Amino acid sequence: MLTGMRTSAVTTLLAGTLAIALCGDAHVLLPAPLERFLARPQDRPRQHTAVRRLEAHNPKFNKRAWLDAEAVQTDSGTLTYRPIAQGGSELLLRRVLFAALEAERTVLSAPRASSALTPANYLFDTLSAEQVRIRPRRRDPLLVDGRLTFLEDGDLAAIEGRLSRTPSFWITEVRIVREYARVCGFHLPVRMSSRADVRLAGESTFSMRYEYLTIDGRPLRDPGAPDRGCS
Repeated sequence: MLTGMRTSAVTTLLAGTLAIALCGDAHVLLPAPLERFLARPQDRPRQHTAVRRLEAHNPKFNKRAWLDAEAVQTDSGTLTYRPIAQGGSELLLRRVLFAALEAERTVLSAPRASSALTPANYLFDTLSAEQVRIRPRRRDPLLVDGRLTFLEDGDLAAIEGRLSRTPSFWITEVRIVREYARVCGFHLPVRMSSRADVRLAGESTFSMRYEYLTIDGRPLRDPGAPDRGCS
């Protein structure tokens, strides 16, 4: 049954898609696409406000839910949010969507080194000028076995793959995609999604989109515009 996917498993699963950090290591030769990206400005904003659109779906039980929440996040690791609108399955709202936001609180306050894109956590192989293969050095629900995709200007566009270890007996495989873009000059996530194979419940999907409203107190000229520039 769908309730077999316990809340703790869901929050750990979503934490795995949220926890990836980025940092370089001056003593290790990295693939050229990753080196180019790490040479770009990596500063994070002190604070940003975004409307998050979260959605979850379980086809087997025909359950759907969605949640719009305004979230304020700081570089010190705090996240506050307020629901704006919601609908669909109360079970998915409570156990997946609100649980995802609570999981992010935990992830933001945790040390980033254990999930960072560093040689301590990953082996790297160049696939092309735009892609790098990443292989975790250990089985960990916060590490992704997959690839990085870069833009022509050197920015990281996406991380995709499967979690190297599933977070729970109830979940047999998890595949994630996390997309990034420059927002007011900062490299920030703009969309994330995951697909999990859940025992008894079948395939379940989750996604979250970010519509940024302010960066360090500066409003975006047009939150929906492709350039995502600040006033």
